[in-house]
Amino acid sequence: MGPKSWVRDGTIVEVGARAAVEAPSEASRIDLIGKTVMPMIVNVHGHVGYMRGSETSSAHYSRDNVLDHLRRSVYYGVGAVQSLGTDRDGTEIAIRDEQRNGVLDSPELALLMTSGNGVVAPTPGATNGGPSFATDVVLEAASPEDARQHIRQLKWRSTGHS
Repeated sequence: MGPKSWVRDGTIVEVGARAAVEAPSEASRIDLIGKTVMPMIVNVHGHVGYMRGSETSSAHYSRDNVLDHLRRSVYYGVGAVQSLGTDRDGTEIAIRDEQRNGVLDSPELALLMTSGNGVVAPTPGATNGGPSFATDVVLEAASPEDARQHIRQLKWRSTGHS
């Protein structure tokens, strides 16, 4: 027989030799012999809501498409997605907050983490250093003071505090 583990409230509490792991007597038992158990996969750098089929475009961005991407992530085993810098009109921040507040509580959706809008350095010969499909939502900082000002604005938008 293989190892034994037990989980409490969605967290793996203990894994070890079958004889060494003692789960509470009231715990449910699930036979996982021949199965693989792993913690969730986290996408630490993504941009949700822009892709439809094989095309990535700002024209595809919508709340429904962001939610569809979170569903697809779970289907492929990704439990959390961090979307970096390409939020439009606060859509991702609203979804993130709804998930945290329990308004949007679905095991079919990956947990969304977002930085809101990103701050990028200018790129000579290009619109800016942001992704080609979202150059209009990232904030360009040509100097340290520009970057500080953008961060102050983002903090205020996110928290209501400067």
